[in-house]
Amino acid sequence: SLATFNAALEIACKANLLKDAEKIYQGILSANLRPDKISMNAFLFGLGRGGKLQEARNYLKKCEEMLFFADKISYTSLISGLCKAGHMNEAHHALKDMEKAGIFPDIVTYSALMDGLCKAGQLEKSMALFSKLKSKGCIANVFTYSILIDGLCKDLKIDEAYRLFNEMLDHCCVPTIITYNTLINGLCKANKLEESWRIFQEALRHGCVPTVETYNILIGAYCRNAQLSKAFTLYHEMWRENIQPDTVTYNCLIHGLCLVGRVTKGYEILQNMKRKGCHPTIATYNTVLDGFCQGGEIDKARKLLLKMVRDGVKMDSFTHNTFISLVLKIGNVDEALATLQNLVNGGFSPNVVTVNIFLSILSKLGFCDTIHDVLAVMPIGCLLIDDITIDILLQNYFVLGKVSQGSLLLDEITKRGFSV
Repeated sequence: SLATFNAALEIACKANLLKDAEKIYQGILSANLRPDKISMNAFLFGLGRGGKLQEARNYLKKCEEMLFFADKISYTSLISGLCKAGHMNEAHHALKDMEKAGIFPDIVTYSALMDGLCKAGQLEKSMALFSKLKSKGCIANVFTYSILIDGLCKDLKIDEAYRLFNEMLDHCCVPTIITYNTLINGLCKANKLEESWRIFQEALRHGCVPTVETYNILIGAYCRNAQLSKAFTLYHEMWRENIQPDTVTYNCLIHGLCLVGRVTKGYEILQNMKRKGCHPTIATYNTVLDGFCQGGEIDKARKLLLKMVRDGVKMDSFTHNTFISLVLKIGNVDEALATLQNLVNGGFSPNVVTVNIFLSILSKLGFCDTIHDVLAVMPIGCLLIDDITIDILLQNYFVLGKVSQGSLLLDEITKRGFSV
């Protein structure tokens, strides 16, 4: 049925699968079904996401030939798609097309433009458009305000965001939980935790139901500032309110515990996550591993790595580099080299951070000759060296008068395919 085709078309367009969307649209025609406004608007949104303004214009002409005319929602769908994909020039051209067709944009159309401008880093243009609309008597809605508050917060213009929030209330425009989350997040990033808590309480008083994102924003902020009692109070409140904590929640709590040296407690939470219906990610494991490594707890770090292997966790470069760094710092050079060799044999490609860790720590420990062994293990031509690499060489060789050693090492690095 047409409804089934339309549902599939909307899914494909929202997922930016334009080729699939085109096949589905052709399927509508092949089935001798007449596309309706839902089909048209979904397809226009998809063309917009793909930056296909000319194709959209051609499509609109074909629709007109069939006496099927675009309306305000149609053009807004196209403009919204263009904006979401960052095609702002095309979006402005589509707006002009809309006006030439005698269809006047409304606040929904302009909100899509403002959202696109904010996401493209053109906050000032977005605010200028907002001011222009206000001067013409255009009334903003909750989505308009939420878009601009989000843009201001991301630009760290918290005072302006707060002023706009108050303006919103003055105009009897009721904020949604998304609006509150945006403002709370901005205040937290500006380290205004008391103010963010006050806004949270205000949201509750106005009947807004907090989401897991609301709690995660606050828990993350409290954990970053070592206010763990407040973070755990909110965590327990989530359970009381039947809001299931997610991986972000647990990662925040574990990170906070590791920051204050309570790594073992963080590890306990990681182990209990699955029982609570939540699966740890590589970021969860890396946080605990980094905590053990920062505290010099090599045995616990080793056990965690074994657990990661047993759990089938795919380790990343941060995992390997963190462990290698600890092993080197405590003087276990042979273990570090063996670990690197095993990783390379297993298909892991060391990165510039790996190189810098070995260069920096081995130079400080006086194992300069061992650096050649490290380079011999590295796959040829797989890495770039950066300014930090050069700085390490300068500080540990050239400044100390070991010019010939430093030069030879730099020659060896570049000969092995490493690019400066």
